Amino acid sequence: PTSEKYLTVPYSASYEFFKAGTSTSSTSSSIAATPTPTNAPVCDSANQGSYYCIESGVSRAYEVCVNGAFMSGTCPTGTVCTTSGNSIVCNYPPAYEKKGDLVTFPITRFNKNPNWKDAVAADKNRIPGFHSGLQKRAISAPVINEQFNYIANVSIGSPAQTFQLIVDTGSSNTWVGANTAYIPTSTSKYTGTVSNSYGSGSFSGNEYTDTVTIGDLVLTGQSIGVATNSTGIVVDGILGVGPTDLTQGTVSNAYTVPTVIDTAYSEGKISSKVLGIYFQSTTARLSQNGELTFGGADTSKYTGTLTYTSLTTTSPASHYWGINLSIMYGSTSISSTIPGIVDTGTTLIYINTPAYIALYKEIPGAALDNNTGFVKIPSSSYSNLQPISFVIAGRSFTLTPTQYIIPQSEVTLYGGTPGSYYSYIGNSGAANGLDFILGQKFLENYYSVFDTTNKRVGLATRA
Repeated sequence: PTSEKYLTVPYSASYEFFKAGTSTSSTSSSIAATPTPTNAPVCDSANQGSYYCIESGVSRAYEVCVNGAFMSGTCPTGTVCTTSGNSIVCNYPPAYEKKGDLVTFPITRFNKNPNWKDAVAADKNRIPGFHSGLQKRAISAPVINEQFNYIANVSIGSPAQTFQLIVDTGSSNTWVGANTAYIPTSTSKYTGTVSNSYGSGSFSGNEYTDTVTIGDLVLTGQSIGVATNSTGIVVDGILGVGPTDLTQGTVSNAYTVPTVIDTAYSEGKISSKVLGIYFQSTTARLSQNGELTFGGADTSKYTGTLTYTSLTTTSPASHYWGINLSIMYGSTSISSTIPGIVDTGTTLIYINTPAYIALYKEIPGAALDNNTGFVKIPSSSYSNLQPISFVIAGRSFTLTPTQYIIPQSEVTLYGGTPGSYYSYIGNSGAANGLDFILGQKFLENYYSVFDTTNKRVGLATRA
């Protein structure tokens, strides 16, 4: 919790009463009749004006019996509904109180073709979008990699519809409708229009708040975009888990809109704005080999301890999940400290041109292969390859040659020549404030934590 009020008000004294008939002090909004709460009797004259918490001590949501029907209401942001009856209590929980358990659910790696040359091209197209910063979001933003994505099944509305959404730390709007049509239901509320661009793709349409279910996590008021027009995406939309500021200027009548992490926290479903991500390498076209955890880190998915580093202040990396690091090849320094980002939507690993040149200068015969888009390393140099280390907060996160070289069993999938070796590490361009991208091929070896509350990123060796 970061709210000053939240931290300074004593738990025993911090509450507000909302009594029946005192609408001036209540946040109740009689917008629609809702199903009878499971913990409430029939809404009749005997129970007129009675309140019922939907999830006592967990959620802000409550129902009130008005003229024979239950109406929806919510306690103020930062509080939870804790008492039912003729009056309702909205408590500010004590600092660092756990509001709910970690919410963990699987994600699936989806390979469109697979076509690795197109994947490299998509990565290359994505990079310029990161450099645009927030000012140009309306015309240029990260491209969505259609070839290799991690997707989550997300249900929306009541009755629920299920959508397959790309998990993307490089964008923050959650939206649907690229393929499966969204049908408004009783829980849908129109809030405005929305538009965003992803480099080679874009979407525009309407913004709603609705009930969103991700695994066991149920968000009753999540802002979602619904595409009426979209291009460049093969699944249903995007689950945006980047920083909230990336939503600036995308929705009418709103400066920003809350991400799913923001909503999970404000509705009391998680105790902190933290996302844990677990990836595991696979060659299958469709494989459930990843996991998202809302509210913290899944300790079963990594070994040792998490190393945290503060977010960088260097733009444009600072607009994303940006950090600082240095690079070593064996015992040779390849780059001093540079800013860059950790990004689930990028397939490979990219370093700026000076570091790229310095790295491959150390490997005799290494050269860019135009047929594949990868750096090709002759077999005579393979046995002498050294580990590559990304030094973050004083700790080396190392990739061995087997971790940054395409396995021989997969070379033909990449369009390569059997017996030759190809590197996952590419060139991101000139040094300009976003000088590396740690994409999926890095994250498949290291568990990652994106901590909005403390403005930091954590990494640990994947279990």
